[in-house]
Amino acid sequence: GGHCVELNGLFSEFLARLGYDVKLLACRSFAGPEVRTAAEGFRAVPSHMAIAVKTLDGEAFFVDVGFGEAPLSPLPLLADGVVIKTPEGMESRILHVEDDQWELQWLRDGAWTPRLRWAAAAAERWDQHSPTTGDFLAETERWRRQPLGRKLLCSKLTRDAKITVAGARLKVTSPRFGPESRVTITELGTADAVRDALHEHFGIPLSETV
Repeated sequence: GGHCVELNGLFSEFLARLGYDVKLLACRSFAGPEVRTAAEGFRAVPSHMAIAVKTLDGEAFFVDVGFGEAPLSPLPLLADGVVIKTPEGMESRILHVEDDQWELQWLRDGAWTPRLRWAAAAAERWDQHSPTTGDFLAETERWRRQPLGRKLLCSKLTRDAKITVAGARLKVTSPRFGPESRVTITELGTADAVRDALHEHFGIPLSETV
């Protein structure tokens, strides 16, 4: 973890300052059935943080700007199983599952696949807000010890593509969904090529990547 606390924490603060009711959801990520220590494929403890937002007219939405491949638009925060298709073509739904949990799923390769779970009670309470500065600092220190905290990783989602620079590799998936989706992987090879890719695809100035 780490990215989600920073990105969703800051975005939740931004929404709160605009006047929205905001709270954070501690989520367990789906790690896959191959993870033997995970119950039903989910990690044993929360490792992701998402956002719940209540609009001025009282509607609640699930928002996530910190997940690896989250929906580009908010999802109604209702465990009714209604399928929502967001602009990039992703199809998602939220279900009420056993043990009083809510589960976010997405349609992947024609099958519904779990993504996140959080406590149903957390979706109903509105008495919490964003992390404190101390929470951010503690998460930053923890993140530095994680494998992803010790490597270069930049990822961007658009309606048409997912673009990622990981180490010295550029990966582009376009379009992101549908039978025409294609993955292109480019081995960048040199530090200069990595800097050029960061500048071209993410707008990161070369002076900040030296």
